[in-house]
Amino acid sequence: MYYRETIKLFTDFGQGSYDITPRMKEVVKNSGIRNGIVTMEVPHSTAGIMGTTGHCPEVMDDLNEELERLLPRRIDFIHQETPEDAVGHIKCALFGNTITAIIENGVPLTDGKLSFFLMEYDGPRHRKVNIAVIGDKE
Repeated sequence: MYYRETIKLFTDFGQGSYDITPRMKEVVKNSGIRNGIVTMEVPHSTAGIMGTTGHCPEVMDDLNEELERLLPRRIDFIHQETPEDAVGHIKCALFGNTITAIIENGVPLTDGKLSFFLMEYDGPRHRKVNIAVIGDKE
């Protein structure tokens, strides 16, 4: 069985993260699939997706600050639309735009500890996340 939904959101910030875990769980529930996988794809080249703890917001603050330190916006990239655009492509290439989780008994096997985040590198923008659920309904 295959099921897919696209969620849409507006990132009202330049660089940062948006927790999509609740919306992903809603899509899994809507699918009716009991055992399988859920995969999420951000079809943009200056945004990505990642998984980490959602229990401590300071983790994402630290991550976003460290990303800015390691890969700052700058004007001397060969490819240059804007400093944010150029470094956004690099961050997307390094961190990826897809992630997958296992579903068992109708829920993702994250032990309630792992959350999934859309990573905005070049906002504010309208973004989409394609979520596909593949598996069995039994």
